[in-house]
Amino acid sequence: MQTLRPAARLSRVWMPSGGIAVQGTEDGHAKLIRAGYLRQSQAGIFHMLPLGLRVQDKIEKLVARHMEGALGE
Repeated sequence: MQTLRPAARLSRVWMPSGGIAVQGTEDGHAKLIRAGYLRQSQAGIFHMLPLGLRVQDKIEKLVARHMEGALGE
């Protein structure tokens, strides 16, 4: 079995892939689940996966930076 060198890996972030196909029209939750941002644990309860948390942190920083800029003007 061949192992990849650490530099040869695409990313160190775990992301689920495959197995979930598009089913007709998708709502927002279905797209986020299929993209690997969320995972549904129970009816109406979703968990943020590492990729989703990373995106949320970046959005929070972006909004905070723009709010600080707007208040400073």
